[in-house]
Amino acid sequence: RRDILESPPSIVLTNPDMLHYTILPSGAHHQSLLASVRIVVVDEAHVYVGAFGAHVACVLRRLRRLCRQDLVFFCASATIANPLEHARA
Repeated sequence: RRDILESPPSIVLTNPDMLHYTILPSGAHHQSLLASVRIVVVDEAHVYVGAFGAHVACVLRRLRRLCRQDLVFFCASATIANPLEHARA
């Protein structure tokens, strides 16, 4: 973990729970990592609906706020017929 904070990687693979429980609560501690975030890819976007989807949306808003810069979000799903409508919801 120390290596990641001292020299943030180009790519970090994580999930909403890891963001919520470890990275975002200690945003100041992870500021060097958060400052390097430019792109967020949300895979399997079709599963983020209902209460779970609302929770993930809040986590992503917190991430955007702590990064203090404009982020580009990409939503990916191989099994959804209406991706644009789903991403807007």
